[in-house]
Amino acid sequence: MTYFARPLAAVVTPWFYNHGWSANGVTALRGVLSMAALTGLIFLHPQLLIFSVVLFYVVFVLDCVDGNLARLDNQATYWGKFIDGLVDGIFISLAPSFTGMGSWLVTGDTRHLIAGFGVTLFALAAQMVRYRLSFFREWMVAQTGPLSAEQERYLSVPQRIERAGITCMVNVTFFAPILLIMPAGAQYYLLILLLTQVPCDVLRLATGLWQAKAMLRRGRRSIRAADAPRAMP
Repeated sequence: MTYFARPLAAVVTPWFYNHGWSANGVTALRGVLSMAALTGLIFLHPQLLIFSVVLFYVVFVLDCVDGNLARLDNQATYWGKFIDGLVDGIFISLAPSFTGMGSWLVTGDTRHLIAGFGVTLFALAAQMVRYRLSFFREWMVAQTGPLSAEQERYLSVPQRIERAGITCMVNVTFFAPILLIMPAGAQYYLLILLLTQVPCDVLRLATGLWQAKAMLRRGRRSIRAADAPRAMP
């Protein structure tokens, strides 16, 4: 973000702004380009792979452009934040599956298919736990008050570990697509993700469950408690 996406986004943002693009419009464009990049991975044709990799980095830059546009017009919304997060995960989460499928179609080796879907499965599981934990934390705090200082101190340990896992995942998923333009790049791409991204996602999954167990052990009253049958004396 610091050395690649934000500097390039600062250069191209005026063009989008002057041509009337909205932040949500750029986010929608990112979604379309991400799906186009995924489609190119199925065929494993060298030119299509270059096309997919270029689109990935274009989408990465546009991720900063839509934020710039939202801030320029002071039009940042929760809806924009919501769809931005959804689009962020399209290529990163699904590219391994599409690459594994393409490699399987070309080589007939089912290990490539299993590897691709395995990487995607761990990525989606880690994201699901993280987002669900965020939702439950906000819900719990809204209903029964903020976390105690002791809880915050205890949670700082798994949170630091989680951030390390996220940093690892982001760096791997940023550089790994370059492997796709190499000879037999799909196999190298899947192998690198199996050796690096999957452990990072397992770490994120474990720390998410760790935080949930420590954070959410607070009593709550069921919304259907009044309808529950009373125990017999």
